[in-house]
Amino acid sequence: EPVSRFYAVRMLEQLGHATIEAADGESALEKLAWEKFDVVLMDIQMPRLDGVSATRRIREDTSGDFDPDIPIIAMTAYAMPGDEEEFKSAGMDD
Repeated sequence: EPVSRFYAVRMLEQLGHATIEAADGESALEKLAWEKFDVVLMDIQMPRLDGVSATRRIREDTSGDFDPDIPIIAMTAYAMPGDEEEFKSAGMDD
């Protein structure tokens, strides 16, 4: 969601972090394949490829395109009971 992404990026930058943003899961994977990052803040509900599916692709990758150990933190405004377990079983760290 553009507004949430805008505020998250600005908050992180004000704290001194460099950020790269992606509007959807496919774009996130493209960026992760080309550049190394310290952490991924993964939105759960994204167009083209949701955060759970994107996380699974990172964790299951055998091509070497992705760092399978990169910390991935779920971000969502719609958490329901049981979601944390689902996100962690997909490979998210928190």
